[in-house]
Amino acid sequence: MEFLKSNLWEIKKSSGLQIFGGLLALVHTLTYWNWMQAGNLPLQYHTNPQPMCWGLLESCQWVKILSPTAMEMLFHAYGVIAVLGVAVFLFTRITGLG
Repeated sequence: MEFLKSNLWEIKKSSGLQIFGGLLALVHTLTYWNWMQAGNLPLQYHTNPQPMCWGLLESCQWVKILSPTAMEMLFHAYGVIAVLGVAVFLFTRITGLG
């Protein structure tokens, strides 16, 4: 627990780390926006009967564990959390929450 407290203290005291955290949160927000503009890409890949696989994975059927409704909720939760992350880093008093 001391490790987390010391890291939060360091982030609160360093404007460079706060800016870096804000930029990372902004990148997540832009990623979500890009996926929305492209037609909800993660949801399209999830509903596709042939899931997209990477070469190092033998089977991609594990992606189908979540129902389409749960996947949609997670997708939109990602967007909400990304926007909240940007907002949190704008307020210096609650930077530790970000």
